[in-house]
Amino acid sequence: MKHAKLLAVFLAFMLFFTFTACKKHTDDSSAESAFKVGIICKDAPVGDEGYACYHKEGILSMCENLGLSDDQVVHKMNIDGADEASARTAIEACIREGCAIIFGTEADYKAIMEDMAKQYPDIFFSQYLGNVSHIPNMSTYAARTYEAEYLTGIAAGLKTASGKIGYVATMGKEDTLVKLDINAFAIGVKSVNPNAKVYIRVVVPERKQEAKEDLLALGCDVFGQRGGDVLDTSGASLVSPVFNWGVYYMKATREVMEGRWSGENYFGGMSDGVVALSPVSEACAEGTKEAIEAAGAKLQGGEYKIFEGKQMVSGALKDVALLDNNGNTIASAGSAAWDDASIRSGVSWYFENVIE
Repeated sequence: MKHAKLLAVFLAFMLFFTFTACKKHTDDSSAESAFKVGIICKDAPVGDEGYACYHKEGILSMCENLGLSDDQVVHKMNIDGADEASARTAIEACIREGCAIIFGTEADYKAIMEDMAKQYPDIFFSQYLGNVSHIPNMSTYAARTYEAEYLTGIAAGLKTASGKIGYVATMGKEDTLVKLDINAFAIGVKSVNPNAKVYIRVVVPERKQEAKEDLLALGCDVFGQRGGDVLDTSGASLVSPVFNWGVYYMKATREVMEGRWSGENYFGGMSDGVVALSPVSEACAEGTKEAIEAAGAKLQGGEYKIFEGKQMVSGALKDVALLDNNGNTIASAGSAAWDDASIRSGVSWYFENVIE
């Protein structure tokens, strides 16, 4: 998720955003200089990659765009949502320090954020995942990560020689979108390689390497990682999702700064730049870049929505039923995609080529 990677992705997909230069406020008496933003994270960023770093980069991008200085952002790191007392203490600290809007980056914070939003109606709260419509000063946000996962599945499907692809998810089963991302990846695989299978492992982060070794023993020669690089057995990266949370952080913060909070739940994707891909590497199979660009154009243009009764077959969209791995029909041939509420609530099935 390095800056160069983001730039290359946005150029490749023609997603241009104009950024203003970062500036420091010099007039301490102005209302803007007193404006503060809080962000609550489960983990502190390590290096320049990973989930926490995506959010860190998003906040930095927001500051650059809105002209906020470093001291106008209150970071609360290593806050475990399962520890209610710690989460409440972190949120209350943000409020004491004058934060006008507070972002919670973990699904586990949802109940606590809802309760705090009711207690402090003059503070705005925005929570990752879920849907909230009954609290005026609170909204939720999520990204259509499955769009990027679908495209990485194309790279994996074209690369595999064994027809066996491994996929490891390490964000935890409490994340309601895990199966959604796995299924999108698997649908992407099938769109270019109808005979390939996707062998999955959903594990805690500490068991990631063990899971990969297990999949390697099964004969998998390409490995997908939820939200991370798709790799071949040599360790070469094929392609990976890129997330620019700054698109949303800027939108929500600007609304509060300008006194026009919409309170709408946000669900962004490739069309608005919150989700994209890294450049396709030379380790990919021939034709991968072209296949991904063609599929990505259909996603961005709304021609294809993945979870519907249509699938890409030999580069063309055709009416095909969406089936789970037990042969049940999820969407009949030609039917429309699931609505956003159904998608955001997660799924309870796996696509037909997925093997647990």
